[in-house]
Amino acid sequence: SRIMELARRKRPVLVTEAQAREAVAKFDLDESQAEAVVKMLTSDGAVTILIGPAGTGKTHTVSVFAQLWAELTGSRVIGLATSENAARVMAAEGLSAAYNIAAFLGKVKRSNELRYPIRI
Repeated sequence: SRIMELARRKRPVLVTEAQAREAVAKFDLDESQAEAVVKMLTSDGAVTILIGPAGTGKTHTVSVFAQLWAELTGSRVIGLATSENAARVMAAEGLSAAYNIAAFLGKVKRSNELRYPIRI
């Protein structure tokens, strides 16, 4: 599928580790959250996945990443979550584009039109 094709695509690294660490230091993140944001900011992948147990601050970490990504690159982050509630929490944390994965990938009934046609 096109999404998987895009997910495997490499892109130029746009943020250096030094830039990332300096930017992350301005936020109230614990050590593992800060390290996750640095890794996401300096990744060469077109898609980044953050996995962790409930209550570890994944949503807050992603919101900091999204804010810094926009600030440092001028680009946006599209947040995808496994539930509608998690997508709403991401939106409340400041992600301008946060979706339930099933809804994001779904199509309008009796149509080939995507529910959320977003250019990626």
